[in-house]
Amino acid sequence: MRVNIRRQPVLVFILPAAIVLALFTTFPLFFSIEISLTQFDFTTMNFIGTNNYVRLFGDSLFYRSLMNTIIFTLAGVVFCFTFSLGTALLLNEKIRFRGLFRALFLLPWIVPGTVAAAIWMCLLSPSYGIFNYYLQQLGLISSFVPWLGNTDTVLPALTLISLWKFAPWYTIALLAGLQSIPEHLYEAAKIDGAGKIARFRYVTLPGLKTVAIIVLSLGVIWRWNHFDIVWFLTGGGPAFASHLVVTYTYLVSFSLFEAGYGAAISVFSIICLVAFVVVLTREIRRGL
Repeated sequence: MRVNIRRQPVLVFILPAAIVLALFTTFPLFFSIEISLTQFDFTTMNFIGTNNYVRLFGDSLFYRSLMNTIIFTLAGVVFCFTFSLGTALLLNEKIRFRGLFRALFLLPWIVPGTVAAAIWMCLLSPSYGIFNYYLQQLGLISSFVPWLGNTDTVLPALTLISLWKFAPWYTIALLAGLQSIPEHLYEAAKIDGAGKIARFRYVTLPGLKTVAIIVLSLGVIWRWNHFDIVWFLTGGGPAFASHLVVTYTYLVSFSLFEAGYGAAISVFSIICLVAFVVVLTREIRRGL
């Protein structure tokens, strides 16, 4: 009886959030599943069963967008996590103006996606972009490269842009994890004769396990569903080279007006994403 009394206020506070979650997450999910079983063009809806899902396995453009998404997600998360971990370790040191550097490092994360897309469109312009200019001055390229207009360079360019955009959040989260590691663990490791590498391997990494799982899981989810910068910069082009599952879903649903098929793509994408995150978190728990 005492347990029920203590839980009642908690349930009262949780209930509003649960209702909002159900309205804006659970209901759209089940509605998408329902639409995916129909031929829906925003005017008529005809039940066709699993035909949309069968169609997925014969759609070469869907396979292309799925492979692009996997490459974009894996490459982006690995590079971003590695870079951010190094940056977090640096910002965790007692350096001069550390607070200012931490604040400035957050700026790319604060910039809206559409503004970031406009900035990088100018920076990577094949005509006047300063990115090409400095690479040419350094002798790394002989002529200006259309980074966003070349099928071989568009996905690496988008990965670089996403690194610039998401690295600040990774860094701040990892920095918070570093600061939560008790200092006496490092002191005990020093007394035992552990060097910097050993302290990093046996103290820092295990201490960051929980934060790493959260950061990598959210990173996978965000990159898998990354839409605004990719769509505004390339629209999925050139020649479908930068279409992700989310942009292809948008194209099918709102340009080709095949909302039923678009819903099937999104449902299949959710299943892949959930499986991806589950496997990732399991491997992190084993590795750290």
